[in-house]
Amino acid sequence: MSRVSSFGHQKVMLSNMLKSQSKVFTSQERVSSEKKFNDYRGYSSELTTLLGSKHVLTRVQDFNNASKHIKQVLDKNDLHVENIYKKVLKVKKTVVEAIAQDKTLELADVLKASYESIVGSLNSSFGSTYSFSGSLTNQKPVIGATLNDLVAATNVADLFKNNQDKAEAKVDHRVTLEYGLVADEIATEAFQAIKNIADYHAGAGGPLSGNLTGVQTTFLQGELANLEQALSGLRETIAVNGIKQNNLDTRMEDQESEESFLKIFISDIEDVDMAEAIMNLNNNRLALKASYKIAGELKDLSLLNFL
Repeated sequence: MSRVSSFGHQKVMLSNMLKSQSKVFTSQERVSSEKKFNDYRGYSSELTTLLGSKHVLTRVQDFNNASKHIKQVLDKNDLHVENIYKKVLKVKKTVVEAIAQDKTLELADVLKASYESIVGSLNSSFGSTYSFSGSLTNQKPVIGATLNDLVAATNVADLFKNNQDKAEAKVDHRVTLEYGLVADEIATEAFQAIKNIADYHAGAGGPLSGNLTGVQTTFLQGELANLEQALSGLRETIAVNGIKQNNLDTRMEDQESEESFLKIFISDIEDVDMAEAIMNLNNNRLALKASYKIAGELKDLSLLNFL
């Protein structure tokens, strides 16, 4: 005759019920966290690979963030140097027109507006720092906001207050990119070309307004070479900045590809398959529900049922 042990059965079922509860808890945790394990102990066989990959990912993301900041600065550099170039070109065109007509009614106004616009670009700020001051980012790189200040200056160099410490940053573990520009490097030749004409206009040979004398026309013809030299320097600055922009764009594409690969690689190690995880959670819940039901039935079990 078979023997029935209520205590033994209840003990086995209680153990199975606790195991089911543990499985449900683990399944819920994986679904909510989307991770296979909640600490690194679970990844013991792949831990070195996982930690190494995360370290590389962090480094790539840091480089990528630095590259995004540098790109903003390079774009801003391009915008302001282009404006300076256009203002110097406007002065040159106005001088050419004056020479062709032996007359000018707007040269003085063009000189004034162009110089003030150039100073505005050089004294621009990015966030709370001045863009073209070198490392002296808390002070304007150019003093003398008006054309009269330019005329009053003994040397154009006296107007520049930047230093030569150009901003640079690592854009990957091998390459450091110098991306900063400084005011005197950009605009010394432009300032000098404009000052030459403004000094003449304000001096004994001036004013350069209305009908021009032969001497005035000859003077302006001589200044075209200085204006063209300033424009040539600005074109070179724009070109070099553009090369850096293109190179950085390429490097950022590589960094983004590397970042995407590393994220997928890390995900394959530590992330759960959500469809499988949800299916396991549902199955474990069904198993737990069944263990509750059987445990309840065992509670009511009696030897009288077998008599």
